[in-house]
Amino acid sequence: MPACLLPVTVAVIPACNEGAGIAAAVRGLHAQTAPPAEVVVVANNCSDDTAVQARAAGAVVLEMPVNPDKKAGALNWALESLLPMLSPTDRLLVMDADSVLDEPFLAAAATYLNRGYGGVGGTFRGGSGGGFVGHLQRNEYARYQRNVDRRRGRCLVLTGTAAVFSVATLREVSQARLDGRLPAGNGSGGVYDTTVLTEDNELTFALLHLGHKVIAPPECTLSTEVMPSWRALWKQRLRWKRGAVENCAQYGLTRVTWRY
Repeated sequence: MPACLLPVTVAVIPACNEGAGIAAAVRGLHAQTAPPAEVVVVANNCSDDTAVQARAAGAVVLEMPVNPDKKAGALNWALESLLPMLSPTDRLLVMDADSVLDEPFLAAAATYLNRGYGGVGGTFRGGSGGGFVGHLQRNEYARYQRNVDRRRGRCLVLTGTAAVFSVATLREVSQARLDGRLPAGNGSGGVYDTTVLTEDNELTFALLHLGHKVIAPPECTLSTEVMPSWRALWKQRLRWKRGAVENCAQYGLTRVTWRY
């Protein structure tokens, strides 16, 4: 296949006041064994130097003027422009601004997409800091990684820390929201549902209900930020658990949701 026709990967990083860590996330992408063709940082609701730091690290920065829908809204805004520009076999990485991918991540993810998976996620290590509560999170994430590895990559959710999809799959999700096969989300065909607390979990549900398989293979690893305090951890986990319950109620009892 001519080089110009080979699938490319575009990385999309939604970022709100992530000036302290965005450069590391971008540099981690440039250091991949199969680096993305473009790194796009969606700076939304920022009051710090996120955009400046991202540009200095080599990213293309899209500055979203007003975003009432947080991470999901920022992603939909970017994907609305990106999806029509890309080929169906091209790939989109969506990742958190406080995460850094290990070097083989994108090359391994491409291999699994080529095998027919609808989405490829990663398992993660907790970053440094946070004292005792940070230590507990690092232990928790290590246990989670071992559990997923023992299950040969079978996972319940493609976490928002990092996940890779084909353009064709995301277009299918968008169309399914418009024609009623999936929850409508923002009502305009946005890939991410802006009405829920955990958009990554909901997108996993969407892929599974459309008949796709998902995986978090052992080759796809990364590091991510830990919550620095008990209060921050409680807030994060409450959102995760409430979001998961919300997603199950949204879809009802199905062949997918009964396992949750």
